[in-house]
Amino acid sequence: HDDDDDDDGALSPSPTTPTRRFPECLRFHAACSIGSKIYVFGGGTDMFCTSDLWTLSVHTMTWTLVNAKPESKNGPMPRPRFRHSCAAVPDDGSAHGGHIFVFGGKSTTGTLLGDLWRFDTNTRIWTCIEARGNGPSPRFGHTMSYIDSRKCLLILGGQSMENPDELQVFLYDIGRRCWSSVHPSGPKPAPRLNHTATVLPNPSRVIITGGQRPVRRKRVVLGDLHMLRPTSSNTWTWYTPKLAFNDAAARYHHTAFIAESEEEQTPPVAAAAAGAAASSSSS
Repeated sequence: HDDDDDDDGALSPSPTTPTRRFPECLRFHAACSIGSKIYVFGGGTDMFCTSDLWTLSVHTMTWTLVNAKPESKNGPMPRPRFRHSCAAVPDDGSAHGGHIFVFGGKSTTGTLLGDLWRFDTNTRIWTCIEARGNGPSPRFGHTMSYIDSRKCLLILGGQSMENPDELQVFLYDIGRRCWSSVHPSGPKPAPRLNHTATVLPNPSRVIITGGQRPVRRKRVVLGDLHMLRPTSSNTWTWYTPKLAFNDAAARYHHTAFIAESEEEQTPPVAAAAAGAAASSSSS
């Protein structure tokens, strides 16, 4: 795994290659799925970053470069970026259509971004969202998750120009187009970036694992697990589940997902995989 310091600089814009049949080799991109398609946006290599949006059909295993367009003629489009987040919001009653939301990250010059974009998978139109309320500052290395029971996006952590003492939590109400800063009760996790956030449904809960905590000029690698759950319409609570065993090494830049069981009585479980493991610290 590359040293984490090399992702904090600037990258060049992606070269234009209209005949590509699959994405360039990428890192620090973001991906989510709607129906039978996986959407991959942004990311880069050591030399460039991109604002391309690709889809992968899980049925045919073929890539398609999406011909996306702005909301109005000559309107804005998302800037090339890496280390951002994205989340899928399926349309009610539709198995295939929906919206992809993208927030934050770093630009080609290394500037922290704090913009929120919405992509309509039916019209292929990008819209820059001008939201009200107390939203997150520009940041990278955060997570963004869709909470279906609340019809909202949940942003956790990340690296910004601030230096918070606890893990920052923000909610975006999709219907009202409004941000709010949330301060859950319970034992608060350490601030972090490069972690994972996995949504467990029915009832909605979010499991966060690992990541890195900025400490002075170093980043301490974390191996803890916490759960965030709503307790009423406007309040949330942190708690730390008791684990039967905890053999997972501290890690960051890993992935986590839900593994559904074929047995009706067995609940879904969250699984984490890969990433960079460390026992103490990383620069």
